[in-house]
Parts: sequence; C-alpha cells; structure tokens
Amino acid sequence: MTHATLLGAGDYTENRHPDDFLVRWSDGEVSMYPDADETGLNREITLVYPPA
Repeated sequence: MTHATLLGAGDYTENRHPDDFLVRWSDGEVSMYPDADETGLNREITLVYPPA
C-alpha cells in the first residue's frame, strides 16, 4: 500500500468482527475493505472518490 496515507482496522460492518480496513489514499480517495481474511482484502468499497 505504497500510496496509503492513513490506515484503520476495526469492526465497521454488521458482522461484529474486527476484520475491516479503512484506507485513505494519497489522492484523497477513501476505501473500505470489509471482511478481510487469510485470503486477503477480498473487495474494495470506495467511500470517497478523489477530487476531479
């Protein structure tokens, strides 16, 4: 995650497991990776798109 400026891990979804990651990227985009596990981050949800 070379361009990550802030990382946060915790329980941000309804599954009651602290297996979610929030990332703020250097271009201003904010992504959430819910339900990460031993296979990886699995999927990305963009919460804030970078400025145009």
